[in-house]
Amino acid sequence: MKNASTLCFLLCGTLGSQSPQSIRPTGSFRLVGLIHDAKALNQAHDVEVQGGVAFVAGKGGNLALVDISKAGLPRLLASLRNPVEFEDAETVLPLGDVLFLGSRDFFAIDIRDPAHPKVLKKISQRPRVDRINGMSH
Repeated sequence: MKNASTLCFLLCGTLGSQSPQSIRPTGSFRLVGLIHDAKALNQAHDVEVQGGVAFVAGKGGNLALVDISKAGLPRLLASLRNPVEFEDAETVLPLGDVLFLGSRDFFAIDIRDPAHPKVLKKISQRPRVDRINGMSH
């Protein structure tokens, strides 16, 4: 998915008699929503959800904030796009009012208003911080 720019939302649950077992086994996934934005979702790599917002890091130098409160109607709230500043964005970790974004640098982003995210801090200490590929709390 090198040039992925579409985000699909899947729902897992019992489908019962809606489809034959041989076609869609009970408990399988089904598509409930789809959003496409070639710039905001450029090379989508990681997704984390907090509340009704999906935070999507893209290796194309982008971060997208997607409203998923209505799963069947996802909509783009905001995006930060800069192929140099957010180069190789790989991972996101939302913690309350702050989102951590790992790329070639480490960013703390204010997400109190998801429609208007603001970079609070950038740490760039290569080679100690370079190509962050996972975070946990």
